[in-house]
Amino acid sequence: MKYKDTKLISFLQTFSKEELDDFEKFLSQQYFKQRRDPLPLFKILKKYQSEFSKEDFNEEKVFARLYPGTSFSSQNSKNIFRSLSSYLLKSLEDFLYFSKLKDNKVLKNRIILKEMLDRNLTKNYKPYSEKAFEDLKTDEEIYGFDILEKFHLERLNSRYYASVLDMRNYFNHSFKSLEHISSHFWLDLISSAKLMLLSHDNMNIKPENDILSDLLKSVDMDKILKLYEGTSHYIYLYFYYNVYKCLENNRDLTYYEKAKNIFFEKRKKISRHDKNYFYADMISILLVGSEGRYIDLKKELFSVLKYCLEDKAYKLSDDDFMHPNFYRNCILCAEYIKEFDWAEDFIEKYTNELNSEFRNNMKNYSGALINYARGDYDKSLNFISKIKYDHAFFKTDIKTLTLRIYYELDLYEQAIYMADTFKHHIKVSPHLNKDVRESALNYVNYYLKVFKLKMNDGNSKTKDAGLLKSQMNKEKSLIQKGWLIEKLDKIESSIKK
Repeated sequence: MKYKDTKLISFLQTFSKEELDDFEKFLSQQYFKQRRDPLPLFKILKKYQSEFSKEDFNEEKVFARLYPGTSFSSQNSKNIFRSLSSYLLKSLEDFLYFSKLKDNKVLKNRIILKEMLDRNLTKNYKPYSEKAFEDLKTDEEIYGFDILEKFHLERLNSRYYASVLDMRNYFNHSFKSLEHISSHFWLDLISSAKLMLLSHDNMNIKPENDILSDLLKSVDMDKILKLYEGTSHYIYLYFYYNVYKCLENNRDLTYYEKAKNIFFEKRKKISRHDKNYFYADMISILLVGSEGRYIDLKKELFSVLKYCLEDKAYKLSDDDFMHPNFYRNCILCAEYIKEFDWAEDFIEKYTNELNSEFRNNMKNYSGALINYARGDYDKSLNFISKIKYDHAFFKTDIKTLTLRIYYELDLYEQAIYMADTFKHHIKVSPHLNKDVRESALNYVNYYLKVFKLKMNDGNSKTKDAGLLKSQMNKEKSLIQKGWLIEKLDKIESSIKK
C-alpha cells in the first residue's frame, strides 16, 4: 500500500488548519513524550498536507526529512518509520475521541452520573441529573429526538432511587426507561421495514428474507400505537408507521394523509433535524405519480416543498448544502404546474446553497427547463449548451429535455443522433435501476415515432396518432407520457383544421 493511502494519511488529509494545530498541542503533552514521541513526524507531515494526494509523496521522502542522512533502504529503517507512523495513528485516534468527548455534553453528563453512582455519591446526584436532561433537550433541538439517551438516563435514575430506597420512584423511572427502549425498538423496526420497501422500489434491491415485514404483520400495530398515545414518541411512531403502510399498499394516499396530518399538527414542536426526515418521506411518496391524480399530486408536492423551504428543513443545519435532488425536485414540480415566476425566484435565492460543484449545472438546467416551458426554445437550448455532463443522475434529465427542444424546433436529424446517444447511455449507465432504464428506453422509442409522425405528410396521421396513444396508455413504465400524448393531441388537432 502506498503511504498516501494509509489510514494515517487519509485521516490527516481531512483535518482543517485548526484541527492540525489542536492535534499538535495534543501531541505536545508530556504524556506522549514519555513514550515514543510522534510529534516530530507529525510536524513534517503537517507541512506535506497539500501534497498527500501526489504520486511522488511517499515514506522515503518523509523519512529523509525526519532522519537526515539515514538511508531508508534497510528493513530496520522501514520498521522504525512504520512503527512510529502506527503510534502517530493511535495518537490521532485518541485525539479524535477526546476532542469529541469534550464537546459531547450529553455523553459527558451520563458518564459523570454513572461515576457518581459507582462511587456512592448520591447526595448531589439530582442536580446533575436535571442538568443532564436540560443538556439533552438542547442537544435534541440540533441533532433530533434521542430516545436511547433518554433510556440510558432513566436507567441511571432508577438505579439512583433504588440506592436511596425510594421504591416508588424506582419503579416510575424503570417504567419510563422501558417506555423509551420499547418505542426505540418499534421505531427502528418500522423505519427499517420502510427502508426495505424504498430500496426495492427505487433500486430494485430485494432483502434476503422478509423478517421485518413478517414481524410487523404478526402484531396489531394499531393497538401498540395506542399504548404510546400522549407520549413524546407517539408522533414518530404514528407518522413512520403510516408512511410504511402507504408504501406497502402501492402508495395508498389514505395513509399519506394520516402521516401528513399529524406532522403538520405537531410540526412546530419538531426539531429541524427531524423535520428533514419527515419531509423526505412525504416527498418520496409524492414523487411517484398515481394514475388519474398526477396533477393533484404535483400540487400537493409543491405545497410540501414550500413548507420544507419555510422550515429550512431541506438541510440538517445552516452549515450544510442543499441536496441537488431537492433543488431539482423544486424546479421540476414548479415547471409542471406552471409556477414559472416562483421557479425563477427559487433559482435566484437558493442556487448558492448548493455545493459549488453543482451550482452552474443546476442553474443552467433550471434555466433551460423554465424557458422551454415558457416557449422560448432557442434560449432553452442555449442554457442546455452550457451544461457539463459530469453529474450522473442529471444526464437523463438533460437528454430528455434536449429531445423535447429539438422536437419543438423541428430539428429531426439532431434528434435522431441525440436519441441514439441517449439509448446508449440508458443501457450502460450503472446509476439507473431496471424500472428507470425501461421507462427511459420506452420514452426514446415513442419519442422517435411521434416525431416521425409529426414530420410525415401521409393520410393516416390521425389513425397512427390514435394507435400510438392507445399503446402509450397501456405502458406501465414510460417517462414523459403526458408530454408525448400532448404532442399526439396537437398532431390530431392540426389535421382536423
